[in-house]
Amino acid sequence: AGLFILRKTGPLAIQIVLGSLLMTLGFALILGFPLDWTLELLLSLWIPVYICSLVLKKTESQAAMSIVVALIAAAYVIFSYISIGDVEAWWRNSLIALSDQGFVAGSEEQRQLMMDFMPPLLNAAMAAIIVISMMVTMLVARWWQSGLFNPGGFRKEFHAFGLPKQLAFPTVVAIGLLFIVD
Repeated sequence: AGLFILRKTGPLAIQIVLGSLLMTLGFALILGFPLDWTLELLLSLWIPVYICSLVLKKTESQAAMSIVVALIAAAYVIFSYISIGDVEAWWRNSLIALSDQGFVAGSEEQRQLMMDFMPPLLNAAMAAIIVISMMVTMLVARWWQSGLFNPGGFRKEFHAFGLPKQLAFPTVVAIGLLFIVD
């Protein structure tokens, strides 16, 4: 869908995204995945791809697109804290449920160590996964588009990649807050 949105916009792009969404939802339901979980996952993937594709198409700047990806990851973190509240407890309960279902192997001591160590890190890990997967998805889509319709365009954009200097101080402050906030 990212490749298509980079090439076309408007109602046709929305139809392609919705068609892809419905096909993926159909396969997930055939495979027995729960409807609510599947819809949440698909919407959390397809909407950001659509937004990032539009930004990259309009700006032709991978840096601008990467800022949008970072904002999407930040929105995920903020939304999870607003909607869940105690995110660490939620992750701990999720790990306990996985452990109870047999998905976590190891001794009781290893499980307890995981329960103590992992929950504080998992929300940040999910944000990192969002950033990495979105960046890879968008860069591959742009590279593919460049190869098909604009040879050399990806290289030119990639070599021009640079984040604004105005982001340096807020980034350092945000990283510092991560170490201060409990």
